[in-house]
This record gives sequence, structure tokens and C-alpha cells, in this order.
Amino acid sequence: MLIDTHAHLDFEQFEDIVPGVLANAKKAGVEKIINVSTSLAGIRDSLKLAAEYPQVYASVGIHPNDVQEATGETMAEVLEHASGQKVVAVGETGVDYFRVSGLVGDERAREVFRKNQLAVFRKHLIIAKQTKLPVIIHCRPDPSPAAKHDAFRDAFEILAAFNHSLPGVFHSFAGNTEQVKKAMELNFYISFTGIITFPKTEELGNVVKEVPLEKILLETDSPFLAPQGKRGQTNEPAFVLEIAQKIAEIKGISLDEVASQTTKNATELFKL
Repeated sequence: MLIDTHAHLDFEQFEDIVPGVLANAKKAGVEKIINVSTSLAGIRDSLKLAAEYPQVYASVGIHPNDVQEATGETMAEVLEHASGQKVVAVGETGVDYFRVSGLVGDERAREVFRKNQLAVFRKHLIIAKQTKLPVIIHCRPDPSPAAKHDAFRDAFEILAAFNHSLPGVFHSFAGNTEQVKKAMELNFYISFTGIITFPKTEELGNVVKEVPLEKILLETDSPFLAPQGKRGQTNEPAFVLEIAQKIAEIKGISLDEVASQTTKNATELFKL
């Protein structure tokens, strides 16, 4: 049994084909899927999917790249939906300085966008604390050598203010060994995607080695980041099997061990 802890079945790539995608997942041994919201419309669609399909669960949140949507009224609705049936997490939320760095406009506009991301991130964390739900964190650094701000450092600083009281996961982790150690110190799980199967990702392989199996979750982030064996295809939950196989290879353990422990981890974190 495998669990895909992060998919976006509400995205247009899956329009009208969700039943087939879920059938493919079942054939691959993927028994449960968390559909992760990125917008208010996405929250509503995720709740519909969770209500219609027994194997699908939902999260509620606004993606950091869409913080302009996160008005007070919107966040009140996020809080309201957080207590809905089959809602197992808050998110995805966090910081995305890759998008900030590419924002067209002056430096002041970029700084306003960055600060808005941080403010909305805090609001999500407050909702997670109020509802006792785990949080799904998106953290994407600015790749520029001249970057003025460090996404991981800012995220860690905000999380530390909650005194290690928030359970959750850093999704689609692509940081370094130092950053992953800090994330685990804050009591977070680490989730890996198809990125670990790409060529020339030796550093990320070292990160996988660094993280105990007891702290690892699996995810596809579908429809994005299809693993190497499926490049050129729309990613889907069935492909999480290839990610599990890669983790087993990197760690020198069996696929059964990876499947068993990561399923246990996801079940405990999200109370599935």
C-alpha cells in the first residue's frame, strides 16, 4: 500500500478523467490520495472530490503565489472549511521566492509580494493551530546568486515562533542537508517527489540518505514533476510507485519497507 500525500486532481489536466486516474492509482497500490488545495476555488473542488471518492482526502489553503486572493474574507472561509469532512491538513502554504524574483516591477513591488506571502503563511499556521490540523508547507527559494532573502530561513523563523507545536510536512523538498536537518528539528516530515529520480540530482539523493525513513512521506505533486521514467506524461498518483522505488534504491532497502513505513507516517500525520 502507498499513499500519495500531495496531488492536484482538481487541476484542468485531470478534467473528466479522474475516475481513470484513480483506477490507475489503485492498480499501482496507491490506496489513498490527499488532494491539496491552492486557491479558494480549489478548496471547493477538493472537498467535492473527497466527498465523491472514498480514497481521496482534502487540504485547505491558498498557495503563496496567489496571496492576492487571501483577503480576510477568504481566510475566514479557509478556516470554515478546515473543519469539513475528510479535511486532513491546512495548505499548501508557505513562501515562494522563485516567483517573487521573477515578478515584473520594481524592488518595492517584489518586497510587498514577499511580505504578503509571509503574512498569509502566518495566517495559515494560526488556522492549523486552531483546528489541530497538520500544515503542508511549500518552500521554494530564489535561485539567483544575488538573492536578498532566503526562503528556508524565513520559513523556519516563522515556524519557530510557534514553539514546535505545529505538525506538518515540507512538501516537494529540494533543499540541502543543512536545511532538511533544520526542518526535522522543527518536527516536520519531509516529502519527496519525482525530482529525486531526475539525472544530476546527487545532492538531493544525499538529502534522502540524511532523512530517516520514519520522517519521509511520498508525493507526486501531480500533474507536475513526473518521475524520470514517465517524463513527458502528465504526472498522476500511480507514479508515486517510482518515487518509492528510488528511495528504496538510494537507501539500499526494500520497496516493501519504504511502502510500509511511509504509509504509516502518512496515516499518523494526517490521521487517515
